[in-house]
Amino acid sequence: ERGAEEKGGEGRICSEKSSMSSVPVDYALDRRHMPGAQRERIPDAADLDLDDGGDAELLSSSLRSNFMPAGMPLIEPEDPVLVQYAQASPSSLASPMFHNLPNVKPEQLRTASDQAQALRRKLLRGASVLIVQGGYSGKRFVYEKLKELGVTITIMDGPDSIWRGAVDDGLIEDFVELDFADNATVFERAMDAVLALEQKFDAVTTYFEDAVALAARIATALGLENNPVRACDQARNKRVTRQVMRDCGLPVPKFYQIMSEADLEPACDLVGFPAILKPVFGAASMGVNKVHSTEETVAAYKKIFATLDVKDDSIWAQGTEM
Repeated sequence: ERGAEEKGGEGRICSEKSSMSSVPVDYALDRRHMPGAQRERIPDAADLDLDDGGDAELLSSSLRSNFMPAGMPLIEPEDPVLVQYAQASPSSLASPMFHNLPNVKPEQLRTASDQAQALRRKLLRGASVLIVQGGYSGKRFVYEKLKELGVTITIMDGPDSIWRGAVDDGLIEDFVELDFADNATVFERAMDAVLALEQKFDAVTTYFEDAVALAARIATALGLENNPVRACDQARNKRVTRQVMRDCGLPVPKFYQIMSEADLEPACDLVGFPAILKPVFGAASMGVNKVHSTEETVAAYKKIFATLDVKDDSIWAQGTEM
């Protein structure tokens, strides 16, 4: 497998087969990223290299297989299927980390010292971790460091993932192919693939934001410690996050749900000025505007709303609420 070539600072996507790219596909880096920061986004037709006469429709189908779109509907946290998996597949916690952890006092791990850091690294050695969607090629240094620390890595990703070749490179232990195109069955298919492995995992995580919810569900089904599924779902929605924090008695700024331009005036009356107007499902400061009056708010709303096109970025498939 060859790594994705760079073209204009973004991952290059090519195709030499009828339905799937023969060159590993990479995430694209958002053109709107702030200086010094990078946000991965799912590539779209504008990123495709069709110089070889490839079919754009087939390439788009290939991309859907390889990337989990934002807002992908997943199995509910209380679904009996998820509960059954958790009951049937308790974690073995087989790594040396979990054998030794009961003998370590918690305060020894919380101390900011060289000795505590050495102990944490010692416990980590031998752990086995499942990564759900490995992120863009720039994450390679993370996996190199994990290997150096003695962590065994398995990556679950799309059929054309750049990380498939990492097994041959000796960077990771295993690669599990998963087609992300069918939203309704992705969790069950992911679990079938995991349970078919001989490897038992000590942790499940992800390096791509939109896969957090799926990773949490897999970890829960395997009986592993993880961020609660419901919390992960709530954290993907800025308004819901604020509502939950407020209901828990935590201090939050005033906020108002804006579904249309008609909501702007009552929102301004409640929140006051200065205020921040931003999309609920945005990322990397996309569409964030500071406003000082109702007139500025209306103008900012129209400017932001004009950019919330799912054709430009799949993140807006989740909605255009502000």
